[in-house]
Amino acid sequence: MNEEKSIKRIWPKKAGFIFFIIMLILTFFSNTIMNMSLPQVSVHSVKEGEIGTVIRGSGIAEAIGNYEVMISQSRKVQEVLVQSGDTVKEGDVLFSLDDEESEELEMALDTLDDLKLQYQKMLINWPSPDYTQQDRNIERTKQELEEAMTKRDENNVSQYQVDNVERLINMKKEEIEDLTDEVNELQSELTDYSGATDEMLKSLERQIEDKENQIDNAQPSRERNPISLDSLKLELQRLEEDYELLIAKYPDYDSINRELESNKTALKKKQKELSDAEKNNAGEDVIRPLKENIQVLKNTINELKTKLSNYSELTSLIRRIEDKEEEIKDYEPYIEGPDIDTEQWELELERLEDDYEDMQDKNEEYEMIEEELEQAKEDLSEAEESLELLQKNHDDLSEKYNKRKVADEEANQLQNTLEDLLFSVEKDKESDEKTVAIAKLDSKKLKEDIDEQQELVNELRNDAANGKVVADKDGIIKSINIAAGRMTSPNTAMAVIETTSQGYSLSFTVTKEQSEMLSIGDKADVEDSDIVATLKQIKNDPSNPGEDKVLTFLLEGEIESGDVFSLSIEQPSADYDFVIPRSALHSDSRGDFVFTVRSKKTPFGSRYIAKRIDVKILDENDQNIAVSGALMRGDYVITTSTELIEPGMQVRMMNK
Repeated sequence: MNEEKSIKRIWPKKAGFIFFIIMLILTFFSNTIMNMSLPQVSVHSVKEGEIGTVIRGSGIAEAIGNYEVMISQSRKVQEVLVQSGDTVKEGDVLFSLDDEESEELEMALDTLDDLKLQYQKMLINWPSPDYTQQDRNIERTKQELEEAMTKRDENNVSQYQVDNVERLINMKKEEIEDLTDEVNELQSELTDYSGATDEMLKSLERQIEDKENQIDNAQPSRERNPISLDSLKLELQRLEEDYELLIAKYPDYDSINRELESNKTALKKKQKELSDAEKNNAGEDVIRPLKENIQVLKNTINELKTKLSNYSELTSLIRRIEDKEEEIKDYEPYIEGPDIDTEQWELELERLEDDYEDMQDKNEEYEMIEEELEQAKEDLSEAEESLELLQKNHDDLSEKYNKRKVADEEANQLQNTLEDLLFSVEKDKESDEKTVAIAKLDSKKLKEDIDEQQELVNELRNDAANGKVVADKDGIIKSINIAAGRMTSPNTAMAVIETTSQGYSLSFTVTKEQSEMLSIGDKADVEDSDIVATLKQIKNDPSNPGEDKVLTFLLEGEIESGDVFSLSIEQPSADYDFVIPRSALHSDSRGDFVFTVRSKKTPFGSRYIAKRIDVKILDENDQNIAVSGALMRGDYVITTSTELIEPGMQVRMMNK
């Protein structure tokens, strides 16, 4: 028993001793245990140093020279035959144009005609001395020239005008063909619906009315609605009294109504006459007056209906009187006969009403087709009249155009004759030498103007020979600025051709500090190439003008547009306070930075903490970077790490 108590007292002492030993071990080896779980980093000391700067960049070789394809007139593009990136040779067709002449050419031709007219007038007014025979010849030729010019001016019609009327005639003929087809189709449709005419509909109405009367007359009078006939007549009398009052108020109503009915009757008569005339293929001298009379009657009927619409109160009263009269007629006394079985009649009435309803639907379609046919015939008649006028206009224009051509040729011949006469007599005009000299100068100037204008006309005609625009130089299509169906603008680039005759250039962006190290004419090394690159321009970068510059180099050698090259320019060395390895530099949205290692004393030993330091790049080469920032010589910057480093993270240095 005592031995058991002794064992119980010894056990707590042993446990306390073991705990003490364990704590002592953890205390001595805690630093090692903690370091085993930390990221391991490599560091490098920040030092003063020297950096030889190499400015690098890359870009795409582009041709310096560009040739703009353009014409000096407005023409419609029919087809674009090339696209961006195509290689073309001189003479290759780029665009095809419509055949229609441009406004610029028409204006140039008009100007040429005006200059010729001025020249001809100058010749007419040419100073001539009193030489009887020469004067007679000159005057006679002048008169003939004036007559030819007058005849030409009186028939001032161009081929374009004649062709334009011909196009209108062809269009009108096509329209007449379409309208003729439409009339024939509508006439055929009317034949299909011939069983649903107004006469057939009225016949069914009469049959239904007779059947209803037959059924009504077979019913005993006791089944009638027992309404007093005297009461109905009294109501009719009051309505007629109201009518007399309104008639006194609107005295012209009856005359307008009678006139309306008279015009309706006349319209039906004229329409029948027109229909008969068309069926009999009557001439236009018969059909046209009928159509004009019908249109006048329609206009008159519409006007009368408009007038009657102002008497709506009276019209409504008349309808009420008519309804009341019908009601009295229905309730007139009649002999009450025996009951008759009307069931069969009612079935017949029902069938008649169904037939009427079907025929009424057909009749509506019949009337609609009839109206369309009438309108189509009117349109066809108008189109035929228009074609007749166009044909007459075309004949007149053609005749004038032919007369103008003859007169123009005659005027040119007479102009040459008159010119010969004037210049032959000039030799004999010594007394009028000054006047003639001035006239010669004016004539020469005007002749030169005519020649220049003729050259302009020829140039415009040859601008797109045979309606085609061709390349004047070899090159690559850089851009297409117009699409098929669009109109060209005079002297505006339709396409841009990249030519290689002026060489190639390459551009890339550097910092402002880097650009200050360079000068125009500096040579750059081209990676893996024998190309010679010479700096020819330094300018602001439009996207960041305050901080960056764009360098442009002239390239010499075997180059094709679109080739990509990497360039480098090595600059003399410079001394800097803080130089670090390239592997120590990091960048994010806030800018460039490095991680330094700061030492911190703890009860368990020194701890190393990663700290972010923002820096600015001053210079760099392939291995090192010169920076500025909150650094000190001797600071350790982290170059590599086994894990991603965050500011304030504890790390373990592998070389410490």
